[in-house]
Amino acid sequence: MNKPMTLRQLVAHARAESAPHVDVADKVLGILAAPRPLVSYRPLMWIASFSSAAAACLAVVSFLVARASTSNALSGMYEVISWAAQ
Repeated sequence: MNKPMTLRQLVAHARAESAPHVDVADKVLGILAAPRPLVSYRPLMWIASFSSAAAACLAVVSFLVARASTSNALSGMYEVISWAAQ
């Protein structure tokens, strides 16, 4: 464009245009009615179970190791945690 369009001209052009008629209902219904493949979530369930058990064991071990530590910075934090856990 050689001449820049003003905002009013752009608004006038936008209002003059109409949206194209598109009918996608049949295609969407066909996709929704298509049979879905069966997915077994059992392996994911076992992985999540073992991961949770391992995380719990590591949390207990880290708590015991930190409790045995003589660091003052950590001992204060663990005293608060043990007080809240009681």
